Order: sequence, then C-alpha cells, then structure tokens
Amino acid sequence: MRTRIAAVAFIFSPTTTAFNYPKGNPFLHHRTLLFHTNQFSTNPNPTDVIAITNRQQLKKLLLEKSKTGFHKLDHALCLFRQMARFRPLPFVIDFNQLLTAVAKMKEYSSVVSLYKEIRELGIPIDECTLNVLINCCCRLNRVDFGFAILGIFYKCGYTPDVATFTTMINGYVLEGKTSEAVNLFRRLIKYGDIEPDEITYGTIMKALCKVGDTTMAIQMLRSMQKWNCRPTVVMYNILIDTLCKDGNIDDALHLLSEMRGCDIMPDVLTYSSLVDGLCKSGRGKDAARILSDMTEQNISPNVITFNMLVDALCKEGRTEEAEGILEIMIRRGVKPDVITYSALMDGYCFARPND
Repeated sequence: MRTRIAAVAFIFSPTTTAFNYPKGNPFLHHRTLLFHTNQFSTNPNPTDVIAITNRQQLKKLLLEKSKTGFHKLDHALCLFRQMARFRPLPFVIDFNQLLTAVAKMKEYSSVVSLYKEIRELGIPIDECTLNVLINCCCRLNRVDFGFAILGIFYKCGYTPDVATFTTMINGYVLEGKTSEAVNLFRRLIKYGDIEPDEITYGTIMKALCKVGDTTMAIQMLRSMQKWNCRPTVVMYNILIDTLCKDGNIDDALHLLSEMRGCDIMPDVLTYSSLVDGLCKSGRGKDAARILSDMTEQNISPNVITFNMLVDALCKEGRTEEAEGILEIMIRRGVKPDVITYSALMDGYCFARPND
C-alpha cells in the first residue's frame, strides 16, 4: 500500500518536470520511483524538428506519429513544448496521441514524465491518458504503480474498462507472474468488474502456454463461450504449437479437428506447427498427410514447412519421397534453400553409406 501511495505522490508531485531533470536517469532523482530508463535528452531543442504553425498541421503530424512513433525522443519533447505554447491549449486527444507515439518508441519512463508535465499545465486527462500511463508502468515491470493509477481513474470519475484490466493482466505476464495474472483475471470476473474479450483471453492463454500449463489454457478456451467470445486462429495456433513442442501431438490434432468444427480455418502457422511436431516424433507419413491436407485447403506451405518434412523423410531413409516433396516445392514456386539441399544430401549419405 505504501508503494502505491508513493507512486501517486510522484505522479502529482510538483518537484520535477520532463525538462529539468538532472543528466542521467530521471527517476533515480526521486525517492519513491524505482524505474530504470534511458537518459532524457541533453539537447531539448534539436534543429531538425518541424515547426508547427497551425492546429491542422499538428493534428496531421500527431495522427501519423501515434501510429509510427517519432524518429527521436528529442522530436517528441520539442513538439510537446510547442503544444504547451499553443493558446488555447490543444485538446486532450492531441496530448494522448503524443503520449501514444512516445510509448511506441518504448520510451515508457518518458511517458510518465510527460504525463506529470501535462498535469502541471492544467491540461485535462481522460481514460485514454490513464490507459497509456498504466501500460507504460506495466511495461516498466511496475504493475504495483499501475494499480495506484487505478485510484486516479476513480478519483476522476472514470471507470476502468476491459482494456485497462487486460493491460494490468499483461503487466503480470511481462513480469513472469502468470499465477498472479490468472488470479486477477478470476477476481475481475467473479466480482463482475469486466466482461473479458478475445484480447484478455489471448493474453492469459499465451502466458499459460509459455509456462507449459496447456491444460488450464484449454480450460480458458472452453470458458470463452460463456462470454460470447469466439476463439481465434491465433489462440488455437498458440495451443497447437505448445502441445506439439511438448510432444502431445494427438491432442494437437484433436484441436485441429475442433477448429474446423467451429468454422475456424487453420493457417500456415497451424500446419507448420503440426508438421514440425509430427516430424520430430518420427511420424513422417502423418506429416506428409498434413501437408497434403494443407494443399487441399489452398494454403501454401512455405519453405520452412517443406524443409521440416524433407528433413524428417530423409532421416527415416525415405529419400525418394523427400525428392517428391522437392518437386512439389518447385512446382508451387517455393524456392528450395541450403537447408533443403543439406537435408537431402544427409539423406543420401545415410541411405548409401558405402557409395
């Protein structure tokens, strides 16, 4: 609790701003904040920044940079200074786009500092501002400060939404605290704080697969129907890939059948994971059948998928079938690479040790 109070105290503290930090890590000059960050610019007025002369030009630039980020942090800081001199001040959406652009540059600590500057200028904030701020705290592995910012949500009369809490869940995932992420997810559902969406489920399932808990991940998949959430091909791909890597090929094949039953079409990643898993399990014939099924579905295998199968067939001593796969590659316009030919050469050597 003390840590959370300290975080709020920092965010509203008038003692430091984004432009008067001493050289070095800005947060190390404040007692309560423990973030690690890059240094702030020692050249806050670079000469290669476009001077903004009107609001239309500002909106166009911010819209572009909110999607791509700035080339340099100095550019973002100088634009902020120009915006702060506008009278009347730009709208909150304009400042939100600036914060989003800086966040895209992974300058998360800079976003926190700019937020404080925004507050000192008396610029209003909204839910989007706070969501960007929470995301940056979570990216800095400080979910505890993210929780502190939730207090600002309620103080301002805003209600955190599913995007807010999904960000918090992802923050735990980034810290490697999967169990805390799952517990938060369950508490939020239990008390009706959110109705989870596909992104929430995808975040949790990916984390569970990462720690090898595919059983719980599949349970999460099954529970999506309760919230009228439709599983996506990405979710199935994560599960299938994890199962294949763990050697649970039959379970992965069962999920493939389930996908089709739900009218969710497998893609090249789905089939590539299955081909890889089958090949590594010594089931080259099954892998060849999967490849055949793949082509029947008008899904074009890539060179990686073909190489997996060629390598597996050669290791099983079935070089003629591997040559047939090579011919299919060429007919389909997939160019064999050094890995393809190396696998074939190894196959020939194993098949004819005395030649």
